[in-house]
Amino acid sequence: MTRTYHERNILDVRQQPNTDRTEGGAIVAQDIKGIVDGDEIDVTAALSVLQEWAQVAGQLDELKAREADLRARVKKFMESTGKSVGKIGDANVLTYKPKNTFAEARFRKERSDLAPHFTATVVKEVIDVAALREAYPDVYAQFQVRDLRPDYDAILAAKLV
Repeated sequence: MTRTYHERNILDVRQQPNTDRTEGGAIVAQDIKGIVDGDEIDVTAALSVLQEWAQVAGQLDELKAREADLRARVKKFMESTGKSVGKIGDANVLTYKPKNTFAEARFRKERSDLAPHFTATVVKEVIDVAALREAYPDVYAQFQVRDLRPDYDAILAAKLV
């Protein structure tokens, strides 16, 4: 049974004295003094907050999974087009541009033929990314890490034509 905000927050307070009297959103510690037993504390006074917290945490997990799925779909679409800017009308609503990082481990694994030629010894062995970029710009571009950055305000303001 889904309860309204009023039922969860106002009625619970009336049913359970000392419940949810807050200072800046936190349950006031003086309200729960006297119900402590050793290292354990009765948190009944905070039940409505704990239940809402659990519901929100579950919703966040679902939303994060959904967001990851949608992000992956948009990323796949942008990769398939080969473009780096997504527009709706005149508004740039997202970019899919290279970041200033390089997928070194993946490069070593997938291009073991080139990796030894662009390995420089410093304190540890690393790919000489600058030399690789200059000698093989297409190969460098394949391993350049990209970041998908939506402009949520532009997306929400955009109107389908």
